[in-house]
Amino acid sequence: MIGAEITKAITLTNSTVALKTAAESKLEICAIERHPLLEAYLPIEAELLPVWSKQTTTFGEYLINTISTTLSLVGDVRNPQQILSREIHVNHSKVLGIEFDQFTSKETFFDYEKMPLLTVTYDPAGLPLTYTPYNGADVLNITYDSFNRMDGWKWGDSQLKFSYDRHGLLSELTSPQDGIQIFTYDETNMLTKITLASQRNFLLTYDDNGGLRHVTLPSGTKYKFSGIIRVVYTPPGSTRSYLQHFSNSGKLLQTVFPEGVRIVYRYYDSGKLKEVVHGDGKMLYTYSDTTGLPNQVSHVEKDLEYQWDYQFASGLLMEERINFGAKTGLSNAKFTYEYDNNYRLVNLQGRIGGQNLPLYNLAYNFKTGSAEQIGPFKIIKLKANETQVYDGTALFSSVQNSRFLESRVALTIHGMEVFRMEFSHDLHGRISQTRTYTKNVGVNTYTNIKNYTWDCDGQLLGVEAQEPWGFRYDDNGNMLSLTYRGNTIPMEYNSMDRIIKFGEGQYKYDSRGLVVQNAREEKFHYNSKGLLTRATKRGRFDVRYFYDHLDRLLVRKDNFGNVTQFFYNNDQAPREVSQIYSPRDGKLMSLVYDNRGHLIYAQVYRHKYYIATDQCGTPVMIFNQYGEAIREIMRSPYGHIVYDSNPYLYLPIDFCGGILDQVTSLVHMPNGKVYDPLIGQWMSPLWENVLERVATPTQMHLYRFNGNDPINMGVDREIPKDHIDWLNKIGVNLKSLAPQLFMNNLPGGPMPPSLSDKFSWKPDEIIASQLTTSERATEAESGFLAHINIRRMGNAKQLSVYSKSALKTDVIDLVPKKIGASSDPPFGR
Repeated sequence: MIGAEITKAITLTNSTVALKTAAESKLEICAIERHPLLEAYLPIEAELLPVWSKQTTTFGEYLINTISTTLSLVGDVRNPQQILSREIHVNHSKVLGIEFDQFTSKETFFDYEKMPLLTVTYDPAGLPLTYTPYNGADVLNITYDSFNRMDGWKWGDSQLKFSYDRHGLLSELTSPQDGIQIFTYDETNMLTKITLASQRNFLLTYDDNGGLRHVTLPSGTKYKFSGIIRVVYTPPGSTRSYLQHFSNSGKLLQTVFPEGVRIVYRYYDSGKLKEVVHGDGKMLYTYSDTTGLPNQVSHVEKDLEYQWDYQFASGLLMEERINFGAKTGLSNAKFTYEYDNNYRLVNLQGRIGGQNLPLYNLAYNFKTGSAEQIGPFKIIKLKANETQVYDGTALFSSVQNSRFLESRVALTIHGMEVFRMEFSHDLHGRISQTRTYTKNVGVNTYTNIKNYTWDCDGQLLGVEAQEPWGFRYDDNGNMLSLTYRGNTIPMEYNSMDRIIKFGEGQYKYDSRGLVVQNAREEKFHYNSKGLLTRATKRGRFDVRYFYDHLDRLLVRKDNFGNVTQFFYNNDQAPREVSQIYSPRDGKLMSLVYDNRGHLIYAQVYRHKYYIATDQCGTPVMIFNQYGEAIREIMRSPYGHIVYDSNPYLYLPIDFCGGILDQVTSLVHMPNGKVYDPLIGQWMSPLWENVLERVATPTQMHLYRFNGNDPINMGVDREIPKDHIDWLNKIGVNLKSLAPQLFMNNLPGGPMPPSLSDKFSWKPDEIIASQLTTSERATEAESGFLAHINIRRMGNAKQLSVYSKSALKTDVIDLVPKKIGASSDPPFGR
């Protein structure tokens, strides 16, 4: 019991455990099945020790999800080498089967029709040797040395070799295309140097307790870290620091920016976020007294006030209302949601400014769990590697290669292919060539071929095309020059790796490192959270921006009286713009994204637009419902528009899914930052998660975009790490098929709940400025809830026979686990 929030749990004599949370969600676990291997040799013990095999969760009054497991032996029971079969049923329908052959150490995953999906072969130590998919994709082969350390892997044409030092630490990564990356350690086995294939060196230094203190760049400038309860981060070349204060339980209390501006976080006694206060305004979060679920956010700042009301049913968001202050001149909105028994959204209805949203239904494939309807579009899989999305007028198709990389996308309208884009990849999955074919009604096909070249660190060097591009970088990753149409534009930087000159134009910064003037002499203003609030140019424009409590762009206003509101209602992609509304003329634009998260459709009144995008979701061409190309956009590799056939057709979704402001040419990106595609840099430093990027030095730059690789942004080039990754790439969405295999991700939080980790606003979304996660002190927990947590059925990772060692560390995980201190503790060591 926490305040008025009561969680009840009981255990019954028939091997059943039941739990009811304060939010009215329920969990019931039963031990029914006897393990067949135990039953074959010790039948009495098998009856006394049944397996936890049936589990039911209930959300709201009627959404009930039941998962059960049946175990059996295949073949002769007397055979000492058995095949153990396991079937997963959800709501009385089989969704997955797993068979493990003890003799061959092979584990095979089947779909509901017992068609094989994936086979994993293990060595005697239980380490995976091969992953063999049955959809035609390449087999992944993994080798190990005599100490059971990964020696290398080969997946199709792609491969990587690992070398270790005498202490068993990773010392080299060898790639046949890019060369060797070297890792050096000190006498205490701490990583002290990362040498990239280009021979650029990044040095790491630590305090006496092994906490990271400095990361030294090739130029000699340093990232500086310090603190435990009070964390200090100093950017390279700067004397001013970011400060963050944490409580003993690890909660962020305040963030102080280099010029002294601060954000303060307050919490209720229960530990839930209560208030966020900064110099320009504040946000107050309230929760239900009985269920503990969020029910309102009040946002107050100059020129923007709103109340965002939430209505939950056992953790499922059923309704949200957004009511703006009367003086804002903004339109209110309401959205309602419906779910199926797997807790998946199936219907969205809403109203913005008195206008009803178009019908938006979702449906899911009972075999794979993947979406088979999104709004007006149906989704089918013609082949294992080919997907089609269609609405009766337009058909979008995408084809993957044998490494699950997209090799072709196409758009067909009324039976005529109007757009096609084909991709070739190098050994590392980077795009090496694109071939774009476009055709307008009654016009010949136009072909555009681009060849991309990369350095051994993965930075884009050039694009060979009808209009070629070239780029040059220094050792810190700063772009030194840009070449286009034979013209070279030089750039200059200061000691803090901030661009100060682009050609003859100058860039200026404030003390926080935020761009306040660019090369076009446009001026920018920010709030105390570092969010862009105003962009001006004398005699040209004056644009203001307002944000919601998740730092998403909510409203844009300009000096011409234009007002634009942005709405977001996709819980799976909370920063994806769903509707765009103009309260002045009542113009509502509804957007639809495909199963990849790429924009494909926009509707304004009765006008329908179909959007063809590239590999990262950037619109390339827009067609009307008759198949006519009504807008074509060409960009630099970093996203700057160099040609737009129809800029008056308003569709702000732009580079990599961000929101373009056509007046400033800046893009509000999904991560909450503003991006300048002209120079490929962020307008504000990306300092929040810099610690996570230490192991990949090319990504550490505070301003550069995606390690100087704008082409493969968001493209998943990593090898699948386990059966969950493989099934997901094959097209089986386990979380959608069997949500109870992911008990920590259920609506309303983990089941059973934790006393110290209560359902609150998502910290990653609210507290976007958290530099590091402070280790939480030991807190009181319920022994009974912990007992139930042990008794619950296994999660998705435990579907595999072999579980990962809880003792062995991953030598390939090089991210520092803690930061150091600049001084001794108050009472010494």
